[in-house]
Amino acid sequence: MGVENVFVASRENFSDKLKELYFSGIYGLILVSNTFVDSIDKKFLNILNTSVSPLVVFIPVSEQEKEENISELARRVLGIKLDLGGL
Repeated sequence: MGVENVFVASRENFSDKLKELYFSGIYGLILVSNTFVDSIDKKFLNILNTSVSPLVVFIPVSEQEKEENISELARRVLGIKLDLGGL
């Protein structure tokens, strides 16, 4: 398993891009930085937090604490090993 697609969003289009990915039916796992989580409306955020298909995992980003990389987070939360292919 590897990372197939990477998308970058600004605060202005973060929620719309996340909705597009979520409702596309293409992805089974969506890893999202929690940087702009406050820009997501509460109803959609509740859907994301309870969804299992696709599974949406918010990755904590903290400048003060040691950051956990995506591979380590996936192993801890999902019990899977990700090959990021040099990302």
